[in-house]
Amino acid sequence: MTNTSRKNHKNLVAVTYMSHCLIKPENLDKECAEIKRISSAKNSEAEISGILILRRGRFIQRLEGEKTAVNQLIDIIEADKRHRKFKILHFAEISQRYFDDWSQMQVITEGEGFDELDQLIINLETGNREVVNDQESRFIVNFIQHYTSS
Repeated sequence: MTNTSRKNHKNLVAVTYMSHCLIKPENLDKECAEIKRISSAKNSEAEISGILILRRGRFIQRLEGEKTAVNQLIDIIEADKRHRKFKILHFAEISQRYFDDWSQMQVITEGEGFDELDQLIINLETGNREVVNDQESRFIVNFIQHYTSS
């Protein structure tokens, strides 16, 4: 899935976070379209790729890109008033991207086959853990890849 037109960065990182969505249901389509429009332009320019999921009232997002650019974006996202309880689940250096462009943004609200993702969200919400382990992080990435390739 790696886009060969992108520059090869030595400091590629991936960050996965979860937060509580504060967008009213009646405004969800409009707000998500606005997020996608702005993010597509800005993230393309900063060579940041990723995907955004909205499930069970929670945003789960994975961002990939050069470490400094991703960290700057995380600061902006964390301050966004459309969500709260921002929690970084996983941060790691990576050798290649799973998502090659921002156009893969998805808003997943319904569907079958979400039991494991829903259970992971519940466990993170009710448990004492602040982060996901490597196996759970791989599960999130694999889930996203499977869903977006369907």
